[in-house]
Amino acid sequence: MSDFSENLKKIIGSVEQAVGGVAESNTEQVVDKICQASSIFVFGAGRSGLVGKAFAMRLVHLGKTVHFIGDSTAPSITHNDVLIVISGSGKTSSVHLLTKAACKQGATVVCVTSDAESPIGQLASIVVEIPIKRESSQENDYLARQLVAKEITPTPMGTLFELSAMLYCDTLVPVLMKKLRISEMFMKKKHSNLE
Repeated sequence: MSDFSENLKKIIGSVEQAVGGVAESNTEQVVDKICQASSIFVFGAGRSGLVGKAFAMRLVHLGKTVHFIGDSTAPSITHNDVLIVISGSGKTSSVHLLTKAACKQGATVVCVTSDAESPIGQLASIVVEIPIKRESSQENDYLARQLVAKEITPTPMGTLFELSAMLYCDTLVPVLMKKLRISEMFMKKKHSNLE
C-alpha cells in the first residue's frame, strides 16, 4: 500500500472515531437552537475559523440569517441569537473574549471543541465535544493530543480536530434540511450567483 493510501485510511478512521463519539443529545440541542435562532453568528480562529466560514455558508444556503464575526457587516448580537464558536483547545483567547461578550448579551453559545471542560466550554450553553484520543500523561494538553501520537492521525500539526469539526458540521446540514423542510433546490437558489 502506498504512503498516500495508508495515510488516507488512518485519517478516515481517526475522523470517523472522533465524530462518532459526539453525544447525540447535544447535537439535537444544536439543531433546535439553529432552527429557532433569529440570527446565527459564527467564529473561530485559524483553521477552526475556516471550518466556521464553510458552515456559515451552508447555514445561509438553508435560509438562515448568518454572520461571521469579524466581517464588517456583522451586526450586534442579542438574546434571540446563537453564537457558534469552534475551538479545538477551548482556550483560544480571541474566541474566549467573544464568547464572554456574547454571554453578556444573553445569546445562546454553542461551542464545538475537543475539551468540554475548557474555559470556552464552561461558558457555553451547549458543548459539542469532539473526543480526540488522549495520551494519558498529557490528557489536558490539546496540542499534545493533536501533535504527538502518530497512531492518532498521520497529519502534521494536529488537523484531526478541524477535519472532524468540518465533517460534524457538514453532517448537520441534511439533518437541518429535514427539520426546516428545505430542499436542495431551495439551497441552490441561495448559492452565490456572483461567480
